[in-house]
Amino acid sequence: MPRTVKPRQPKLPKKPVTRLDVTRVKVGYKYYDIKEIDAEVANTDAIYGDTDNDASVIRVRTEKVQDLEIMNTLVHEILHAVCSVFNIYPVDASGVEEERVVNLMANGLTTVIVDNPEFLDQLVKLKQ
Repeated sequence: MPRTVKPRQPKLPKKPVTRLDVTRVKVGYKYYDIKEIDAEVANTDAIYGDTDNDASVIRVRTEKVQDLEIMNTLVHEILHAVCSVFNIYPVDASGVEEERVVNLMANGLTTVIVDNPEFLDQLVKLKQ
């Protein structure tokens, strides 16, 4: 029986590795670009992410963190964007109370999403 030889596939250049499939999110009237934050910068600033409302950019650390931490950070930063776009400023303008409220809400929403994997699918179906 003759042997079949598969043609060699050309080597493609490696794409940059990313753990974020989403690169943009719309919050109200505003689009935010979602970018990865460098681990060294994140370590120096002791953060997992940040939101620049003026530049409409959300940055999330993706190196040396678990997927669940990335998800929680993304939810957290999107909630900061929601506060900015919809002028929700809990208690004072210092940002301290906003940070506490956003952190608690992000942790709660992340828990709901993780504990109920069908939940987001159902929301999408209801939208259609």
